[in-house]
This record gives sequence, structure tokens and C-alpha cells, in this order.
Amino acid sequence: MRTQLLCLLFFTACGGAELEKHQAAIINGEACSADQLPTTVAVLEFESGFACGGTLIAPDVVMTAAHCVKEGQYYYAVSFVADLRGGDLLEDTWRVASFVKHPEYNPDAIDDLEEGLGNLRDVALLFLEWPITQVEPAILITPEEARELEAGLEVRIAGWGRQLPEDAFATGVKHCANAVLNEVGDFELQIGDGPSSARKCHGDSGGPTFADVTTDSHRKERVIGITSRSYGTDGCQRGAIDTKASAFFGWIDEELTQRCADNSRSWCDVEGAVPADFYNAPEQGGCSVGGSSRSGLGLALLMLLWTSRGNRRRCV
Repeated sequence: MRTQLLCLLFFTACGGAELEKHQAAIINGEACSADQLPTTVAVLEFESGFACGGTLIAPDVVMTAAHCVKEGQYYYAVSFVADLRGGDLLEDTWRVASFVKHPEYNPDAIDDLEEGLGNLRDVALLFLEWPITQVEPAILITPEEARELEAGLEVRIAGWGRQLPEDAFATGVKHCANAVLNEVGDFELQIGDGPSSARKCHGDSGGPTFADVTTDSHRKERVIGITSRSYGTDGCQRGAIDTKASAFFGWIDEELTQRCADNSRSWCDVEGAVPADFYNAPEQGGCSVGGSSRSGLGLALLMLLWTSRGNRRRCV
């Protein structure tokens, strides 16, 4: 295991081997509000606190990295709060009902990688108890649109991780930056490269990379990547590797569709991956139920609310 890869958790020391193997905070970025890159969320684990980032890709679905979530008695939520260090940690927070990792994700495969792109299949989907109606979800890039991705393309990144490579505890505040897509592979992307570039570091795993595409749709921005790990063995100096979202578009679409078919999702106005033209019309259905957990609740108090998990409703 690479000793350079430090823990991603904000409140406590490392909670698992998978998290220890990955890194990827926004360096050379600026603190930003919940309204900037608004589909970016913090993924919270109830025992440890902040775990990773993620992207809202449907009103009830967050895309993150597979290494960010663990099987067993772990409970997750997602939040839009820009400063997780404050008292309102769980303001604008939604509970995660279930999650699924890519079936071929292998947490031990990172041990065989020295540097550069590969294919860890480091992607997972979080399904929320209630749909989020306050934020219009990000649009997942399609394989056809991904043909536009090339080295040198300007992209946008966000996360709650470190702002300095050497500061292990400078996490918990949302930062955003314009960055550069440095390398494009079949399954992964390199974001940033070198000390002067905006790049990701410890604490940003699971978070998004956004880019604009050529399209007739009203919205041009697409989520193109999911932060997975460092590029090499020198910490954050050469930027981060993202899982390429378009490479797993089919799997994501299938999972979303299947969970609507078995009635386990809370929003199914669109059963699979939400297409860009869904947002072209001013009103597209949605849900009148849902919303956040009560503002300002502590982690221990929020755990009591899990007794209501069996009362999920599907939107119509």
C-alpha cells in the first residue's frame, strides 16, 4: 500500500482499508458557497462524519466513488452545507436509503498501480430516502458526448478536502476551482498536473469534475468524472485520477431503471439516466414530498430518525 495516501475522513482517523488507499482537497481553488457548482454534495457517514464528495445526478440519486462507502452497519447522508465545521452540519441533509457499488470494483487493485490511468471501476450510486427538489441535478455525460473530451479542456472541480498537500486537517470547507483535463483514457481521467495547477487532494474522493459540451440542450454542463485517487506516489503533486463517468453510463442507466422497476426508488419521473432535454421544459413533474432532515441536527440525534426508514414513498 502506498504510504503517501492518507485518510479521507474529516472528523476522525481512518475507518477502513479502502479509504486509506485513496486520496483525492481542492488545491489552488477558492472557498465557494452551496450555490456554486450546486449539484456537488458532501457524503456523511454517521459514526465518522465527513467521508467523501458526490454529485446529484437525479433527484434521488448521488454518484460517488465506490471506495467511499462500506458494507455493513454504516449509515450515510448527503449534504449541501458549504462549511461542515459549523453547528448546522446537517442542514439541507438527506438520508441515504441504500447504495450499490460497481460489481467489478476491487478495492485491492490499487495496490498494483504505481501511477497513471487504469480501470478500478471506482463508482457507486447512493439512493436517497426522499428526492431533492431544491436543486436541479447534474447531467451525466453520455458516451457520445464524451468524444469531445481531450487534453487541455477546461473543467470545474469542487470538494471539501485539503487546500494544502501538507495540511492533513485543513478539510471541511467547500472549495471550487477551474482546472484542466490533462489526460483522457478509456476508463479514467487525469485532472490537473503540477504545483501551479488547480487539482484535487485528500478529502475530495467521490466528488465531481464538470465540463461543457456542444449540444442543442438548454444546459451545456455535464458531470464527466468521479474523483478516485492520486495520479502517482508523490501525494497531490500531479493531481488526481477520476473515474470516467461516460465509461459507466450503461451500468448507471441500468441500475436506475431496475430500481424504478422494483419500486425501490423515491423518484421515477425518468426511470434511467436523466437526459439533458428533460430540463429544457420549464416544468417537468417532480415530487411534492421529501426535503431535508431537520436543520441543525447532530449526528447522534439524526440516528434516531432512521426508525422511519420503512416509510419511503415513491413519487408520482
